[in-house]
Amino acid sequence: MTSDKAVREFIGHAGPVDALLVDAERDRLYSAGADMTVREWDLKTGGEVRRFERHQKDVTLLALSPDGQFIASGGQDDFICVWRLAGGE
Repeated sequence: MTSDKAVREFIGHAGPVDALLVDAERDRLYSAGADMTVREWDLKTGGEVRRFERHQKDVTLLALSPDGQFIASGGQDDFICVWRLAGGE
């Protein structure tokens, strides 16, 4: 029998979340949304690790590089940002 209770909640976005990406190898969740941010979360604790801010409108797409070193975000501002995960650039 399954439970309808959440295993973990990730609280922090100031608006709807439009994109999610899980990096199970590194125990990370990435989320993006209407608050124009990309957020990195610790899957084990549910805590926010860091926030990426550059977009001027909703962020709607996320992709992880095959080597896990970069994340790309795309938004309604017609920009794609590539972030280095090791340094948060």
